[in-house]
Amino acid sequence: MKPNDPMVAVTWLADNIHNPNVLVVDTTWCMPGDIEPYPNTYIEGVRFDIDEIADQSAGFSHTLPTPEHFEYAVRNLGVNNDTHVICYDRHGLFSAPRAWWMFRVMGHEKVNVLDGGLPAWVKAGQATVAAYKSLDKGTFEATFQPNLYRDTNEMRDTLYKGTILDARPSGRFNGTAPEPRAGLNSGHMPSSTNVPFSELKTSDGYLKRAVDLCDVFMTRQIELNKPIITTCGSGITACGIALALARLGSWDTAVYDGSWTEWASTDNCPIDKV
Repeated sequence: MKPNDPMVAVTWLADNIHNPNVLVVDTTWCMPGDIEPYPNTYIEGVRFDIDEIADQSAGFSHTLPTPEHFEYAVRNLGVNNDTHVICYDRHGLFSAPRAWWMFRVMGHEKVNVLDGGLPAWVKAGQATVAAYKSLDKGTFEATFQPNLYRDTNEMRDTLYKGTILDARPSGRFNGTAPEPRAGLNSGHMPSSTNVPFSELKTSDGYLKRAVDLCDVFMTRQIELNKPIITTCGSGITACGIALALARLGSWDTAVYDGSWTEWASTDNCPIDKV
């Protein structure tokens, strides 16, 4: 059963962190060249590395692994099917939605994101630790949910037929600013709409309130009752749009896993610029 909201507050986690069925996972990921925030400072829990729990043969960063690979990896973190997973990152809100989506696409609905992430936890005066903990091996069994996932061939078929939302900054979407990955053209998929992830969260790393999120989507005339697919640079902030839509009650948003990195480097994938 899906939760009422994809987020949990610091106060909720503080009250439940010692529940044996609650497991906190640090999902922090940094863009190449960025400095990792809050080094050696964690909420008590384990490390979920989206670059390690990935298909290493795909040729793109943090590509979704097979269900078998995911199952093996999260069992080693101590995850069971009844574990309530709480994802956070040390930026506030950036990469945690990616892990949230990964658990959901593997059939695990008992997963939330910590609103405000580690900065909110520290600001509230909650305890931190300097190392991750180790747990006994879990028994998690994955059940892949294909409705939450799209690949490049499926995206080609979707052009002009569905709603595609792109979470990248407007300059990259419009083709007026370079991509951070060398040699990759900027621009966007035909018929897609730009919804920068930065517009879905507050400046201090909280997901915006439902009423404010509605304004963002309504301004762009997005019909929330229709199927939506999200994309971004490499499949991280696309999951942030899916997270925001879940707050609005749209839980079945699909994510284009390879996103712009795969699209712009694949033959016969058209690119538009503004």
